[in-house]
Amino acid sequence: MASEAPPFWWQKPDWRAYALSPVSALYGFVASR
Repeated sequence: MASEAPPFWWQKPDWRAYALSPVSALYGFVASR
C-alpha cells in the first residue's frame, strides 16, 4: 500500500521556509556532531 505525497511538497517555499532555514542548518550541525 503506497501513500501519496502531501500536497505541500509540490508548492513553492514561502517566507516560513526561509525563516526556518538557519534553525535547520544549526540542527543539522548539532545532530552531525
